Amino acid sequence: MSLPAVQLLAASDSGKGSPIGLFVVLLLVIAVYLLYRSMAGHLRRLPEKFPQPDDTAGPEEATGTTDGGARPGGPTGPDGERTGPA
Repeated sequence: MSLPAVQLLAASDSGKGSPIGLFVVLLLVIAVYLLYRSMAGHLRRLPEKFPQPDDTAGPEEATGTTDGGARPGGPTGPDGERTGPA
């Protein structure tokens, strides 16, 4: 190819965007706007202040369990034996 042909090809494509690209950008702008409205609505429903956690409660009272959470061995029966698969 000669130099004028390269310049002609470069000049014919410059400044032209695809209509599909414009459509995708517009969809992204609309999606961001809708997400903004949704988040603003959720933030408006939050209370001004949250209740402070009680410092005297231990982990048993805070979680409602007496064993500190799930046991690593799996579920156990009333006698302490494992009931799940080995």
